[in-house]
Amino acid sequence: MEIMDVDEWQAEYMLIAENTERRGEAESDPVKKGRHAAFLKEYWKAGHGGNRSTRPMVALKDIAESIGESERTTQRLIKLNDLIPELQSLVSDGAIGVRAAEQLAYLTVQEQSILFQQKGNSLGEMTNYNGNEQSHYGGHFIPARTVVFKFPIN
Repeated sequence: MEIMDVDEWQAEYMLIAENTERRGEAESDPVKKGRHAAFLKEYWKAGHGGNRSTRPMVALKDIAESIGESERTTQRLIKLNDLIPELQSLVSDGAIGVRAAEQLAYLTVQEQSILFQQKGNSLGEMTNYNGNEQSHYGGHFIPARTVVFKFPIN
């Protein structure tokens, strides 16, 4: 056993790396993977500029590579951190896909809460889509994968 004197960030980074190595496989829960990617983005200061002489530039590409995903999927996974816990649970359980969940993450916390209160676990059925089919909505054609909700906010 080796005892090291490290700050909180370094300790958390080491813990994540140790858990990943011990498991020997990539994380399958998209919400956990999103937390991991967001932590790495903050830890590595990805895309934040700063003093390059003391810290090499780390891009989203590097984070994506470290978690075994594409850059676009990594962006989606990071966005899952903006979901309320109830919606994150639906994503973790597979009731809502990552793409639909990413779109829900653009709603405010209040809108997400109202949506979950009104639809609960059946929300997963509303967010499923099939291929590249298109739907007619408000006089415009939109991709079927686009999630459109209309609900009153009291």
